[in-house]
Formats: sequence, C-alpha cells, structure tokens
Amino acid sequence: MVECRLILVWTDKLGEELWEISKLVTRHTEIKASYINLNATVKDGKELLKDIMGNIQKMIKSKINSVKCIAQTAEDLRRDTYFMNDFKLEYYNMKYSNVEGSGYTPTVPWDMDEFTEYKNMSLTPNPNFYNIPVNTNHSAVHIPTNVYDRYQHLAETITWSESLDEVFLRNYRSDPSLSWQYFGSAFGMMRQFPAMQWSTKDNEVDLYDCRMRPWFIEAATCTKDVIILMDNSGSMTGMRNTIAKLVVNSLLKTFGNNDFINVLKFSWKPTSVLPCYKDMLIQATPEVLKSFQEAVTLVKPEGNASFPNAISYSLKLLKEYRENRILADDGGCNQAIMLVTDGLPGNVTDVFENLNLDENGMPLVRIFTFLVGTEVKGVEELQLMACRNRGYYVHIHDLDEVHDQVLKYIPVIARPLVLQGTQHPVIWTHAFADVNDPKLTKWLWKVMNAEEQGKRLLEHQNIRPEFLSKQREDSLYVQKITQVCPVANVTLGQDHTQGEEKNIEYQEYKLMTSVSMPTFDKRENNETKTAELLGVAGVDVSLDQIYSMTYPYKTGANGYLIIVNNNGYLLMHPDFRPVYDGTLKINYNSIDLAEVEFLDDDNDGYKEYSPDILSIRQSMVDQINKDYLEKPVKFHYDDMQRIGIEKRNYYIRPLPNTPFSIGLVVPSDFTSYRISKSVKFNSELNVTEEPFAADKYLKIQDTNERDPEWMIHPDWPYCKYHFPTYKSFDSKEEELMHFLERMGDSDWEWKEQYETKGFDEDDCDQIELEEDAYYCDQDLVELLIVDSEILKDFGKPRKPKNSFETRLLDTYNPNLRFVAAQSGLVKWQLIPKPRPEENTTSDFISAYPRSVDEPWYRMAVLQHQVDEESFAFSVPFKSGEADSVSVVATHAIFHKKTHDGKKGPAAIVGYSFEQSSFYDRFMDITSETDRFTLPCHSDARECYILDHNGYIVVSSKSVNETGHFFGEFESSVMSHLIKIGIYHEKVIYDYQGLCIEEIAVTNNANFLSTVAEFRDYDSDEIPDDDEDEYEIEKEEVLNATVRIERNTWPCHKNKTLYILQQNVFAEKFIYGVRHNSSRFRFVNRIPHTNLILVVLNTLYSPSDDFVLTTEPNILPPEDCRDSSIFDLPRRRLSNCYTQHPEEVEVEACGRGLSLTASWTLILLCVLFLLRKIL
Repeated sequence: MVECRLILVWTDKLGEELWEISKLVTRHTEIKASYINLNATVKDGKELLKDIMGNIQKMIKSKINSVKCIAQTAEDLRRDTYFMNDFKLEYYNMKYSNVEGSGYTPTVPWDMDEFTEYKNMSLTPNPNFYNIPVNTNHSAVHIPTNVYDRYQHLAETITWSESLDEVFLRNYRSDPSLSWQYFGSAFGMMRQFPAMQWSTKDNEVDLYDCRMRPWFIEAATCTKDVIILMDNSGSMTGMRNTIAKLVVNSLLKTFGNNDFINVLKFSWKPTSVLPCYKDMLIQATPEVLKSFQEAVTLVKPEGNASFPNAISYSLKLLKEYRENRILADDGGCNQAIMLVTDGLPGNVTDVFENLNLDENGMPLVRIFTFLVGTEVKGVEELQLMACRNRGYYVHIHDLDEVHDQVLKYIPVIARPLVLQGTQHPVIWTHAFADVNDPKLTKWLWKVMNAEEQGKRLLEHQNIRPEFLSKQREDSLYVQKITQVCPVANVTLGQDHTQGEEKNIEYQEYKLMTSVSMPTFDKRENNETKTAELLGVAGVDVSLDQIYSMTYPYKTGANGYLIIVNNNGYLLMHPDFRPVYDGTLKINYNSIDLAEVEFLDDDNDGYKEYSPDILSIRQSMVDQINKDYLEKPVKFHYDDMQRIGIEKRNYYIRPLPNTPFSIGLVVPSDFTSYRISKSVKFNSELNVTEEPFAADKYLKIQDTNERDPEWMIHPDWPYCKYHFPTYKSFDSKEEELMHFLERMGDSDWEWKEQYETKGFDEDDCDQIELEEDAYYCDQDLVELLIVDSEILKDFGKPRKPKNSFETRLLDTYNPNLRFVAAQSGLVKWQLIPKPRPEENTTSDFISAYPRSVDEPWYRMAVLQHQVDEESFAFSVPFKSGEADSVSVVATHAIFHKKTHDGKKGPAAIVGYSFEQSSFYDRFMDITSETDRFTLPCHSDARECYILDHNGYIVVSSKSVNETGHFFGEFESSVMSHLIKIGIYHEKVIYDYQGLCIEEIAVTNNANFLSTVAEFRDYDSDEIPDDDEDEYEIEKEEVLNATVRIERNTWPCHKNKTLYILQQNVFAEKFIYGVRHNSSRFRFVNRIPHTNLILVVLNTLYSPSDDFVLTTEPNILPPEDCRDSSIFDLPRRRLSNCYTQHPEEVEVEACGRGLSLTASWTLILLCVLFLLRKIL
C-alpha cells in the first residue's frame, strides 16, 4: 500500500528528529560515556539486603536499649523508694502547670488545687519534635481526667518516677533521633519526655488514658482470644442496658490487630451481634471493631437468660481455637470470657469444672464478670465465678465508673508475666499515624504555622495543578475541610462532593510504631501473694527513620523495601496509602501484603490472590529466610494512571528482636553499584585528586544566573547534625554544602548515625553525644561527589554543530533540560528565551524533587528495558485545557553490564518543550503527502500520537484531548488495538479504596424541610397581604448556608489500565487495513520513543456504544466478613505468658471492690468538707 509506505516515512522522520533533538539538548552521549566507563563495585540483591538489615539492626538495638533502660530504672526506683504517709506532691503537670511566657493560666479542678503544687514549665520549639514547644531537660506528667493525683499509690508513683528524668535525658543525649519517651503506670499516670503542654481540641474533655493505648495493652497482655458475653435478657433495660453497652464498647477499645474476638448477645441462646461472624473469632482490626460497636448499639433486651448455654458455647469455641494453635505450634495466647450482666440467677460451677480445667486443675480460660446497675442479684455467684477462674469481678453502678472498672482486667491478665519476673518481652505496635495520637493531634495543627512547616506547605501549594500528584499530597498531608454551601444549591439526600468551594487546612503527618516493654513491681509483700504490674515503658519510632536506614538510593527506581508484621500487615511499602483525598482511612494500619502485590498471571479476578504472592506473604509472616526469583509483576504508578510489567526478585529476611520481616524487591536483572573513595578518582574521568571537589560544581544558586540549578533528595540522609538546634539551615542543599566544606578539613571523620563501638545493649551508661555531633552516609555522599563531577559540564553552552541541529532547536523550542542521578542529585537548566520572564518551567522540577522516586524516572527505566536507544515522552494527564502544556522526555543511562549481563541505572537525562511545538511539527510532517495519501489535517483523517499507556500526546482533532485516555473518545478503535495485540489491558484492584460522600448538615432538624417547602410552594396560592412577608422570608432562607460534611467508608475499587506492546512492531512494519469500511486505518510505532501514531478514517463514523476508561470502578459492598483476607494465616506473638503455678496464691479478684469503693467515696467527702471548713 502506497499510503502505508508514506505513513512509515512520517513515523521514521518524526522518530529520527525526536531522537536527535533529545540527545542534543540533554548531552546524552557525553554523560552516557562517563558512566559506562566508570569503575564500580557491584552487589546483588542478597548482599544489598544484608547491608540494609545491618543498618536497620543498629537502630533497632538502640531503640530497644532505650526502652530497657527506662524499664529497668523504673523497677529499681520503685523497689528502692519508700514513702511516709504524708508528703508534699510537687511536679510538672502537662495539663495544669503554667507555661512561662504563654499568657495562659490553666484551670485547675478545686479538689486538686489545694493539695498539689504544679511547677511552672519553660518550653521552646524543637525541630526534633515537630517544632512543638518542649523542654528537653525534664519530663512532665499526664493524669487521666477521672483519676485523682493525691490517691496514695498514684502520688507515690508520680514522686519516684521523677527520677526517670535522668535516664530519659541520657537516652536522648545518646540518640537524639528518639521521639517521645514515656512510662505509663498501672494507675493511669504517664510520665513523658520531653515535657510539653497538653493540648486538646476546643471544648473537648481530655479522655486520654495511657492504659488504653496499644503500646501499653499489648505489652501487658500480649495476644488474646476474647469472647464478650452480653446479657440480652428482658431485665437488661433502661440504665442497665445503657451501662452494659458502654462497658462492651469500652472493652472493644482495648483490643488490637493481635487479638481475636467476638461479641455474643445471649438470652436463651448465644448469637453474635454480627451474624456473619457466627461460630468464629475474628481479628480485631479497626474496621471490625467499628462494626461491633455499631452493632452493639442496636441490641434490644428480650427473653430469659441461659447462662449455662452461653458459657459452655463460649468455652467450647475458645477450646477449638486453643487446640488449633497447639497443632500449628503457634505459641501461647491468653483466653478470656467477659460477662456483662445485671445478675446471675444460679450456680454454674459445674460448667467450668467440666469445660475449663486442665489436667492440673488450672482454669484455662479467664472469666471476668461485669455486674451493671444498682439493683442486682447473684453477686456472690459472679464473684465466685471470677475468682475460681483466674479472673476479676467488678460492680459498675453508673456510667462514670465504666472506664476505670473496665481497665482492671489488664493487670490480671498480666499476672503470669509478672510472676515469672525475669523476661521482659519487647513489643512493637502496628503502624499508626501521629495525628491519631491524642497528645499530638491539636499540636500538629498548631505547628503548621511554624516557619519550617509553613515553608514546606507553601512550596507544595505553589505546584502547578498539572504537575500536582494527589498521591504525593496524600503521603504528606491530611486535610481539614470546611465547606459551606448556599441553601439554594442543596438537594436533599444528594451527594455534594463536587461543585462547592472548600476551605482546606493542611496538616503534615507521619507514620509511627511504638516499642514498649512491661515493668514489674518487685517489692516483697509478706502478707499476701501479689503480682502487680508496675507499668509499661516505651518510645515512639518514626517509620521515616526506619526508611532512612534502608539505603534507598541503592535499590534503584523499580526496587523497594517491604516491611510486614506478624499479621501480614504493612509498615512500609511504596503502595501503602494511609490517606485518600486528605482523609485518614479507618483501616490504614491493617492493609495486607496480598492487597498491594500483584503478579502478572492468570489470577486477575477480584480477591484472587496469586499463590506466589501468598507464599511470599507466608514467608514474611513466619519470618523465614527465602528468595523468590523471576516473578512477573504488574504494578501501577503515576497516581495509578500507568501500569508497568517486569520480572522481579523477592528476598525475604526476618528482622531480629521485632515481629517484622523485611523484603527487598528488585528487577531480576538488578545490580547495585557502589563507587568507593578509592576508585572514584581515576584517569578515565580525568578528575582531580582533590578529595572533595563537589563544592566546585555545586553551589547555592543566585536565581538570576544561567548556570544549572540543583537540588538533592529531600528525604535522604546525606549529612546531618544530631541536634538540629546546634545549627540550622535554610535548605537541604545549604546543609550539604556546609558538610562538603568541612570534609576538606584535616581532622574530618566519617561518622555513622548509630556507632557500633562501645555499644552494649545491656548497659544503660550510653555514650552521650556532644552538641556538635554529626553523622553522614558515606556511600551516599561519595556517590553524590562522583555524580557532581561527572555532571560538571552539564551547564556549559553547547552551540549547534550544523544547520540541522539549529533547525531542530528552532522547531521544538526546548525550554528546560535536567539530569537526575542515582545519588538523588538533580541538576536543571532553563533554556533561554527572548523573554526570560516567561521561563516558568522549573515548576516541573519543584513538583518532582525526588529523582529516583519520581514517575518520569521510573518511566525512563522501564522504557530502557524495551529499547535502549529511546526516550520516554509524556504529557500531564487531562491537561488539554491548560494555558500551556509541556511534553517531558526522559532517557535512562545505565552502568556497563556485569559479567553475567546485569546492569543498574546511573542517571536519567531529560528535557521539556511546548506541546504546541510538537503539534505544529507533527502536522507539518504529516502534510507531506502524495496523491494516494491524505494528510492529518484532512477532513477525512484524524491522527493521534499515543504514549505507551494509551494517553493522547498529540491530537489532530482537538488540543483539548491532550492527556486524556484515547479510549474515552475512540472506544471501538482502542478495542481494535487491544484485539490485534498493540495494547494489552491489565486489571488492577485497589483494596485500599475510600468512598466519600459529602452531605449537607444543619443543626436545625426542620431547616432543610423548610427549604424544600419554599421551593415547592406555589406562590399563586399566597394571599396578596402576605406576599411581601413571604418573599422576605423566602429570600432569607434560600440565601442562608449549610455545612457540608464528609461521610467516608472503606471500599474496594478496580480499574483497567493499558500497556503498549512495543515488541510487536518489527523493523519497518506497520499495521493497517486495506479498505475504507473501518474507522481504524493505520498504526505504527515512532522509532526511538514510547509513542505510536494512529490514523483514523473519519468517513466511517464511530459505532461506539460503550466507553473505555481508566477511571476506577467501585465494587459492590460485601458481607461484613471478608473471608478471603481474614482467613489468611497470622503468626501469634512469641513470649506470651498465659499461666504461672504461683498465680493460685494471688487472692485479689474483686471480692472487696464494693467496700473499697465505699471508702474511696468517704475519703472524697471528707476532703470536700475540710476544704469548706478551712
């Protein structure tokens, strides 16, 4: 076909021009030669993972050692400190101490004001603590609102624990990266370092209690199987029913991902309040707990209660899980039944004797009884039930008592742990967001006004919309959205997600984990046997800090680290997305590995997890060393708009002293390169022997200069001072330059963040750091030095060699060129225009500062795997209506291959130019026709240039189509391209989805109905005398505003993405049809690119009765039990102590609770009367 040959000429000519202009602008040839000739040592994935684990282990040991020192010191202080009955209580209180210079005087409750003296605090913003005002010289104490600090045991704990400041300070001075350190006592007191002022949301009661936090509960109780039995008989009405529901919901708040539970209501027969969890225990994930809490509120009393039926059923169900664990060798686990009732009508001892004793007569399942209400029966029976079954009895008279009484089960479950006395299990919690930590929630909003946070936010908000990545934004910020809507625009019962202006406040957040350890009261008691939990010591650890220890620059663009806990849930993964559209998801800390890793195999259905992925998950859950090689993986990137396919290797290893496993995932042909100091200066590069020449090629730029600007990766640890208060810098680049200059000093030493010399994890006399102490990643800095020297000529002028090059520059008019190296160094240069003030394309670099982590870097590496002599071209998504659109082109430069054919990326070169220039040149080339071929501007033709994922780069039809998916406009043609194998379609599931509905809310229940009446009312029916009054009232109502609130819920989504099969285009080969009876005419690849040319016959009208799209689909909601994910294997935590032979000697089981409560009430009354008299 003659027309076919001419179209081949078009694509060849366009491809050749793009290749030549790309090499010319980016200095591709010179840079490539430098990296190929560079000598370097290589490591495979196993060796790299070994290095990474060694680095993380140093940090883990340091954090654990800090907690051990707090715990050990606390036990020693309690054992060796004695008190008289009367002593003065004076301490720093986070809620009631005055903060010097704040101008705010806290309101102290009357019953605390006259018996306690609160010291004044002096606080200073500290960059190590979010710029929150703190005092790093001492700690401060938080007491729950409903706990009295003059209570003897609590007052003593406040006093002796003040001496923990010494170990807190020593920990901090030896490891300034430590976040919050704390000790939580069994009485509810929390001592935290550094000291800070407690801040709650406006008009909110402080409900914080450290005993309810996961770090406390998990350290004290390990893992639990729990059945809550809720009496649902006819007598459970009124206040009894209200108290019972609050008790159940309060108990549910004490469970976490390591616990398995069910809530059964019972009258004659026990049934789960959630029927889909019949005859089973379910993992206590946040979404499961929320479902139980909602279901409990709907329970209504009915019938007569059969306690034997309910208890025997529960014991048998727990036995089934206990025996299954024994068979699976899955470690110990505490089991308990928590009975909530208004009375026990008879004796059920025989049920326990038959079903709840082991061969030694020891109860297997603990029984906790919660008697609710004032008029009750069967008190002795309930006490006996708890005391004989290693439990505890409490009587809850009213709602105010619920919180304290519920927490009494925790130290009881901890008794075997306390009695063994020597082992202190180390607990690591699941991931949590710091914005969900009550002590920080309000502060993190406040400090967004700090200079450091404000500068980062301003830079983010200045990103041009076409470059803004919503996923990147969601990885940095949660949002508080205030939205009002004119009443006239409100439609009752309809979603108002779109179309209304919103006021958005941004708040930075971090993901954290806590490491904690139980402490025991080791004082001797000669009267009765006791087993008292002293409390829990802990520290918070930022996951960013763990990430910084993983050498991310060594894993490459498509390599990454995974950290998974014993439940298979993520702590670290590049597709871990806790926030969506500014909203923190309820289930963000229970995202399973199987929900984010997808093999490119036949398991494409909903929840059809690949057997290989499940095997990888099993190895990580069980902490097994194993490698999985050559696995074909599909993955999304660039805000889930693109998909890639490649073979990858998985290297799985356990992280010692944690419940976590780490996995390194790299392309199968991956090799990590290391350029050491001894080889980086060689004759091939002709580099000076001066050891730190980088400062010659890098400098803090004057924005008026034409030399290349530069930046480094904002998240990587090049060099830092341990104490940021020692010296501050305006930018990461200024900080680097400071250290590069210091490296030239004769006394310079490379220092690691966690030095191994002198480190003894059993020794609490850590070496404290000097104020000017620093650390550097030597490999990273040396790699940066090499990159800077190789790229030193990047900014030198290069004049066109001939008229062809001149014409290319004039035709495509490039405006920006850049290079991004493996070290995180990005250099860029605005290409001068006649009017320099028009140069705004550096916004592209500002939006994408993270080099190897950016989508254009990954795209270039993937394109290199297909065609080593090509650039990857792209435009921003749906950008056709923007004032100007830039085409970005990137190319990956690799180190030379190793002896086994493997290679690794060294850098990416790229540039950008106006899409309008590309359009003009494309239309010029396709106007070169003969009598057999119609040009693209003909009414009978439409021509498209599509990228490798099917997005429109150039459309001859309309510029507004730029950046849109081709299938949105030409579904039948796209389907044909899929049918003939040009594109493959791939389904991706998003199991982290969040659905959002925004609805109108008003405090006046009748307001919206009034609005509806005004809309629907016929004005002709109004009497003339009332018409004026009616119009005034109508105007007032319809001009009012209502508040728009978000309703969110987890949901699953899927979307279909497309990937070009570039290998199907053999040399000089073109796909086409020989007749005009089809809308599709021709398709051919543009050489040296990731682009194809598609030619359509407009004389043949489209017959699209469907639309292909890359937009996500919301999948139908399921039954409350998602068996496919909940049934996946878990590993119970080790070192769980469930029994101890001496526990039978412990008498405390709640029998004296009523008497104790009475004496407490009398004491409070006496104190009140004394205050009145005096």
